[in-house]
Amino acid sequence: SLFNEWRGSISDKAKVDVQTLYKHGDGFRNNNTFDQVNGTFKTQYRISDKKVLYVKANTNFENSAATYTGLTEYSFKTNPNFNPKEYDNFKVLRQSLDVMYTSKITPNLVGNTSVYLSYFDRRWWREDDVFVRASEFATDRSPVPYFQTGDLMRIGGGASNFGILRTFYVGGIAHDYTLEHNVMGNKSRAEWGVRAHWERFIDDKKIGSAPDSRDGVYYTGTPNDPKDPVQIVGQSHHYETTALAVYVKEQIKRGRLVVTPGMRVEVFEQERIDRLRGSILADKVSFVVLPGLGGNYEFGRFNIFGGIHRGYTPPSSGALKITNFGQDTGSGGLDLKSEKSWNIETGVRSWGRNSVLEATAFLIRIEDLVAAGRGTAFKNLGKVQTSGFELSLATATSRKSVIFPDINLSYTLLNTEIKSGVVKSATMAGNIDVDLSGNELPYAPRHTVTVGLAKNFTDKLRLRADMRFVDNVFTDFENIEGIQNRGDTGPVPSYSILNASVDYSINSGWSAFISAKNV
Repeated sequence: SLFNEWRGSISDKAKVDVQTLYKHGDGFRNNNTFDQVNGTFKTQYRISDKKVLYVKANTNFENSAATYTGLTEYSFKTNPNFNPKEYDNFKVLRQSLDVMYTSKITPNLVGNTSVYLSYFDRRWWREDDVFVRASEFATDRSPVPYFQTGDLMRIGGGASNFGILRTFYVGGIAHDYTLEHNVMGNKSRAEWGVRAHWERFIDDKKIGSAPDSRDGVYYTGTPNDPKDPVQIVGQSHHYETTALAVYVKEQIKRGRLVVTPGMRVEVFEQERIDRLRGSILADKVSFVVLPGLGGNYEFGRFNIFGGIHRGYTPPSSGALKITNFGQDTGSGGLDLKSEKSWNIETGVRSWGRNSVLEATAFLIRIEDLVAAGRGTAFKNLGKVQTSGFELSLATATSRKSVIFPDINLSYTLLNTEIKSGVVKSATMAGNIDVDLSGNELPYAPRHTVTVGLAKNFTDKLRLRADMRFVDNVFTDFENIEGIQNRGDTGPVPSYSILNASVDYSINSGWSAFISAKNV
């Protein structure tokens, strides 16, 4: 990788920052070469003592030999670097522009206006999969059923591929104010604003006639020919979202106590057009009021804090209609309900001369969670509860003795439980409903621990090592215990990762570093 940055002033009022990045690598599996080019331009222009304009532009291009093909259990044990997909390709172009204008209207009133635009295009072509026997791979590559046991390998079929072709257009404007004032003799700060957001998401799928195809078809057959009827084999969904948000927040300080009530009102309008099925239009409008209350009390070297807030997440455009994946949600996919939650947290923060400690307990109660796990359709569950505890500690023990390193510790206890919910079984034939009550959420490790040690040797050399432990997780809502031979169901076992780095300051203008991940 090569990174370069230049900072400077082109006048007394304007500052400029230009960054460029190039990365190249071979990945950790075969056929995983990638290239990335990234450029960022930032400037801040002081119009006057009370007005500032900030502009940021970014372009990112990536060309990767990325595959969606995972490893079977046999391949993982015998050759975890195995990847037979030499033609799979993932190409990305992203461009963005952000403009922020800040104006100090009065000594106590500040206004901010932000405009953002972005374009994101990704072309991902992937060869179709088949399963073969490793023992017969050299002489016979005939496909076998995936559910068979033994030495199965997942490889490319050699005959066709498909492209998931997605383009996102995003734009928005936000305007807000901050006012320093008094409420009944107490110092307060009020914030209020409005934001308008728009996005268009084009989600296409084409079928290619060769493993290395970079163009494809949406359908096969000939129109008005009964001998060769038209069959839709691809997809072309156009989504559009328009959202309006208005919010107000007040922060009131009375002595050592700070109380922050607030409220946000959101309106969403979502549309989908299925261009391959008569350009059928489906739309949905959502309106929600989201209150919140936070507080903080300081005494000595301690802060006690807490809050309760209403959460709301409308279904994303991609979740509104899923084809060839699990179950269809019914009437066009727009009948998905928005996720709603109550988020509660309380904790304490303390700091001393050589250490900082923070401990937080949290409780999240979710209604209508959108189920999106392995082999599960995008559908609403009933109720889900998540609770836990987080602890972080940073201590500069090296200040007490030169033989000790500085220590950073973090720990998370996470408990998840599905209170009510039903999905179609991914393991039992017959389209059977499964009651999920009492199950854990997918990808929710109960214990996560990170321990970091850092040591400075003189003012030039610094060593650091971090060990991270992640507990085992389920990958599905059914909490399937066994692992199928094809390697994409069942739990992920617990694991630990050790990372290390060395930094050396050569002089005031140059420094060198080496980092190693998962050593």
